[in-house]
Amino acid sequence: TEAGDIAGGEAAYRRVREEARRIRVPMLTIRSYSEQADALTRSGRPRDGARVARDGLPFAEEMGQARTLGVRLAGTLAEALWFLGQWDEALEVLENAAEQQPPRGYLAALWAVQGRIHCARGDVDAAAELVDEVDRLLKGRYDTIDEHYPQARLAAAVRIAQGRDEEALEIALDAFAAHDANREPYFAWPLLVLAATAAQAVGLRSGREAGAQLTELAAR
Repeated sequence: TEAGDIAGGEAAYRRVREEARRIRVPMLTIRSYSEQADALTRSGRPRDGARVARDGLPFAEEMGQARTLGVRLAGTLAEALWFLGQWDEALEVLENAAEQQPPRGYLAALWAVQGRIHCARGDVDAAAELVDEVDRLLKGRYDTIDEHYPQARLAAAVRIAQGRDEEALEIALDAFAAHDANREPYFAWPLLVLAATAAQAVGLRSGREAGAQLTELAAR
């Protein structure tokens, strides 16, 4: 799907879901909805991504996975709606998912998208509150790049909006040091843009090393 073969991707995921139902593995069915929606959104087809995510949500609820894989699927839907500019609907999806009392990692992922919407709308205080909530929830511990980079993206965006550019740059560089940006360009590029914005604002007062790091990352 990410390579552009939408019809082939649809057929492949449909076969996965048919087989998962045949062997009675509902979690695999739900994951196929989530991964397909994510792949479509990442490949520039958020409308299709949102459609697939919506299709999967009722099944997740039916299978008793509303607070786990269903929440993850809701986050994927909200991400697609973010790209479509349907922010009110995205917030509704996120709030409904958060009410399911999901595990900490899933909840933090929801807050990352919610905070991004608040920040884009100029409600920096609301976004900053979510950054603080994530800090209290996860205590700065991230196992994977797709957990760390979205949170760093939100925290850096909030710091820039607050005029705290040096802190924003430090947050971004710390994330790049913790995880190889080449592994997930989808998450890395927005954070790289924020890092460059912060670096320009502070005139690279953090030193030439920061400028060199950003140049190296952008060249990869």
